[in-house]
Order: sequence, then C-alpha cells, then structure tokens
Amino acid sequence: MPLHMCNFSAVLIGIFLLTKKKDQMFFELPFYWGIGGATMALVTPDLDYAWPDIEYFMFFYGHGQIVLGIFFALAVLKYRPYLQNFLKMAAISLLLLIPIYIINLIIGDFTYVDPVTGETVSDIANYWYLMDTPGGASLMDFMPAAPFHMLGVIPLSLAVFFLLYLPFLVWDKFKKA
Repeated sequence: MPLHMCNFSAVLIGIFLLTKKKDQMFFELPFYWGIGGATMALVTPDLDYAWPDIEYFMFFYGHGQIVLGIFFALAVLKYRPYLQNFLKMAAISLLLLIPIYIINLIIGDFTYVDPVTGETVSDIANYWYLMDTPGGASLMDFMPAAPFHMLGVIPLSLAVFFLLYLPFLVWDKFKKA
C-alpha cells in the first residue's frame, strides 16, 4: 500500500501541477514532506534491492520526481510556503501519525513472495517509520529504539520543516526592511 509520506507527496504535487486551480495545501504538504522526506530517501535510501533491479530505478525516479515537481512549482510557478500555513502543515503531519500508526498495527507482520527472486519475505508494516527505524542508514540511527524513536523524530521533523521554511522567512524580513 502506498502510505509513506513520499507516496502522499507524489500524489499531492502531481494533483497540484495538473490542476488549473492551485490549492496551496497541495503544494505546501509536499514541500515539507517531499523536500524533507524524498531528499532524505535519496541520500540515505532504505532499499531491499540494488542495481540493476527495476525497483531500484523506480525508487530513485519516483523520489527524484517529487523533488523536481516541488522545485518546478517554486521556480516556474512561483509558489512558496507561507508562515501562516507552517503550523497547519505541522499539525496535519502530527495528526496523520495516529491513523498511519493504527494502519501499521492492523497490518502488523506479513509475509509475501518476492516476484523477482521467488523468495518468501517476512516484514512488518512500517509506514512513516513509526514501528521501526529504516533498514538503511539514517538520522533515526541516533534515536532510541522503536517506538521511543518517535520522541526524537517528531522534534527533528519539526526542525527540518522550520529549516525548509527559513530561507523564505529571511527573504520576507529583508524584503520588509
């Protein structure tokens, strides 16, 4: 199921770019989730496959398209995040943790047959990395073990959101001066 932040970001930025009437929320959620999350995914990928597997290419292509879509909206369409929406985007993100966590609990442990290798694979539902840290290296490696890693991830995510907004805040301050 496509329930990671990057999946949501891809859908939202796609809808934003393809519709005539632009909804600011459809830009700002992908702005924070996509630049923060997709960039982290590109830098520290959590992959079970490697070159030249098609899933490897799809992972990098998909995450790259999220970032490109957001930068297209910034540079060409001249959209930008706004301070009055910053807390709203953070609140939406925090509120969505609850249903995503419940979905993870409902799905729980699962087993599937890898269509490429034919091997049986066991895994846990771990959308938004609420149940465990990613398999690959990430900033979550410096957090406590799950589920307590969220005590560090939530403030870190809010700090990343703020850092992403910071250039616009500085620009607005200089523009007023």
